Amino acid sequence: LKRRSSRDCGAICCGAIPSAVILKARMATNDCVKFYNVIILGLGFFSLFTAFQTSGLLQPTSLRSYFSKNCSASHPLHYADKIGYYNYFIIYGMLAISNWVAAPIVALLTPKWSMVIGAAAYCLFLGALIHPVIYLVFTSAAILGFAGGFLWTAHGNFLTLNSDVQTIGRNSGIFWLTYQSSLVFGNLFVFVYTHETHTANATCVAKSQNTVIFVVLTVFGVCGVVILALLRPLKDSPSSESGESTYSLLRPGQKA
Repeated sequence: LKRRSSRDCGAICCGAIPSAVILKARMATNDCVKFYNVIILGLGFFSLFTAFQTSGLLQPTSLRSYFSKNCSASHPLHYADKIGYYNYFIIYGMLAISNWVAAPIVALLTPKWSMVIGAAAYCLFLGALIHPVIYLVFTSAAILGFAGGFLWTAHGNFLTLNSDVQTIGRNSGIFWLTYQSSLVFGNLFVFVYTHETHTANATCVAKSQNTVIFVVLTVFGVCGVVILALLRPLKDSPSSESGESTYSLLRPGQKA
């Protein structure tokens, strides 16, 4: 075998060491980006669902107040007591349908922008509740339900892409802790606000109260959209920005 000269060995070592350092630096940077994405994902969902989950608990009462004769509606509806429940039916019915077709749409739009678009649909619904018009409320509920399938499908895909075997438990815990905290803060806001602004009829939400509450909740929702738009792509990981991995996750043995 031909022996390498000390010069050749030096050249090989000088080439190998920088490459190893660069690779290590890239991996460290990628880990930082992944952790950043998990935090931003949690904060985005926290802000968005502070608005939506609070509205979900409040809307049966607020819509009944807005459209019922007992709460002095200018154009009362005979089904005013059921409007909030009709909304739930429309939202979750469309969500169930959307989940069947969400994967290819997430693949086309990419996980990040699927979440941004899905979150924007939540804001549309919240905005429709500021001064509710019944058909606009039902239409926005249908749009929310359909776009919600993109949001949740993309969320699972994106969280998986930004985790590995060692970090999936930690990242899931961080996300769900942040997300579930939205139930506390949103309802705390409504409690404090309604406690400070009493109405003559304790079973009704005054129109002025309804407007203020849903304006604030819509602002929270918009903040969630903006936060989700700050999610970053992974270095040297095209799949994080392409929806290709949405399918690969369904096929065992294939890399994302």
